[in-house]
Amino acid sequence: MKNTKKISLVTIISLSLFCSPVAEAETTSLEASEPFIVTQSINTELIDADSCISLIRFHSTAADTSSLESQTILADIESLQAEMNYANQTYQRLNQEIALLEAGEEDSLNYAQSQLAVVIELIYEDYLATDPAFVLLTNEEQMNIISQHDVIIEWQDYILQLQQLINQKVIERDNQENYYYQLVYQIENQTRLLEEEKSNQAQLNQCLLYPYSTTYLDSSNVLLNSNNDSLESYLMEVDLILQKIVPSNYRKVSFHDIYRLFELPKDDETSIEFLSNKENIYVDEYGLTQYAYAKELSLYDLEVLGNYAKRDYLKLEDLVSFQESYQSALALKEAQFAYFFQINQESFLTLSDQLANYLNSQNLISQEVIKQIQTLHNRHQIKFVYFNDVTQTWSANKTGFSGYYEIYNNLSLLDNIPIDTITGNPAETDNFDEDKDHSSESHNGNGDLLDETPEQPVDNTDALDYLKDQLTSNSGSPSKVKTSDLPSPNELKNSSESSSNSGNTSLSLPNTGEVRFWTILGIVLLMIGLLMLLANQITRRKRREKLDEIELD
Repeated sequence: MKNTKKISLVTIISLSLFCSPVAEAETTSLEASEPFIVTQSINTELIDADSCISLIRFHSTAADTSSLESQTILADIESLQAEMNYANQTYQRLNQEIALLEAGEEDSLNYAQSQLAVVIELIYEDYLATDPAFVLLTNEEQMNIISQHDVIIEWQDYILQLQQLINQKVIERDNQENYYYQLVYQIENQTRLLEEEKSNQAQLNQCLLYPYSTTYLDSSNVLLNSNNDSLESYLMEVDLILQKIVPSNYRKVSFHDIYRLFELPKDDETSIEFLSNKENIYVDEYGLTQYAYAKELSLYDLEVLGNYAKRDYLKLEDLVSFQESYQSALALKEAQFAYFFQINQESFLTLSDQLANYLNSQNLISQEVIKQIQTLHNRHQIKFVYFNDVTQTWSANKTGFSGYYEIYNNLSLLDNIPIDTITGNPAETDNFDEDKDHSSESHNGNGDLLDETPEQPVDNTDALDYLKDQLTSNSGSPSKVKTSDLPSPNELKNSSESSSNSGNTSLSLPNTGEVRFWTILGIVLLMIGLLMLLANQITRRKRREKLDEIELD
């Protein structure tokens, strides 16, 4: 029922376009009225013919909405997303390790520097108590003496090891961050390709709905049995292949139909009077070009075009313009052939070669055979082979043209030349498809431990602060810990779009549930390392206690 309503609606629209009332002209003025378009039922914006040819030839058919290309791209995106999630988890783990090494409660850089400051203070006080000349030394001289102490050297070596470990972790984390953003870039490219593929698939579906479109057939699938002894059976094989690559809408209208509908009536006074009284109108050339591939050119459409061309001729007696109108209709038919021929050009040429080779190998040259081949040509409105009456051989049509256009293009519309309805050839060329030369145009760091600028102390407190500052110079370095999560591709896109009017925001990737596992694993590994450092720490504390028990003379 829905299909019936749709067909009825299209019919009503078409009839309303062709039969719309036009004010009758009371004068013989030849001024044209509004442009006439054969049909105006285009529902969507047309895709150009070249794009359709490319889409049909190089993309999978629209049997389903998910093409092989789309599935491949989706699989690539899923793989990249998995790698990106793993890179983000590794980034988070390394960032947490850096944070613990920098500012943990024990065995961290901050803790080691604070302990070094305590040791410096103890040793400084010990020198003040044991060496009266120490207080008279400059800051640099005091620092040179204290910096040679074994305990100071041990703590500085320990701090250096921590700094090296932190730097190593920072490099690993930054590498993961760079790798993460590379994956983001790849995902963006794959997503763009997926959108393009979806667009191509939608356009492909639309192109395949055009009346003169066909699916692509690889020429390797054009397989004909050259050992077939029956010409009728062989031609049935040929016909089955042609039904796949020649649109049925192309076969509905023949070149003979165009000639018949443009041919002038001879002694029919009623027809002549009917044509003479038709209103002045002209055809929109853009509307006509759509009929080369995207809209069906029906017999009724051709009848309308033919009637207006004949009307103009009867009024103006301009044979040149009349012949040009007829030739434009023929060219439109030939353009339809050129469109679907380019989709399956290799298959058409392969089929023509195989047919010519078969006919020659079987020595099929009788008039009956020629009639059968002409009938095949007429059914599909394409001449696949030509017969040379002189050499008695067949040759393939490799011109890229239908073969009918040049025959009908030169026919006079005034002579009423009879046409053989079986072969589709004018009577004068009905004997055979002549093999001739068809000439045609082609289709179309870290800071230093020592400061070179000396400062004189005002009192002992300032001198001690100076020593602590110089011997623990890394305590003021900025933290190398970054944000805990890396931004996702969508967050990067949104951040880029709103960066002009938004503040600093912390973006994070969606939690996949695996972060906690890696965090616990990282903490366990850190605890093992910390236990190993604890033994050395206990030894150091014992030595520091001995320093506290030193008796001053």
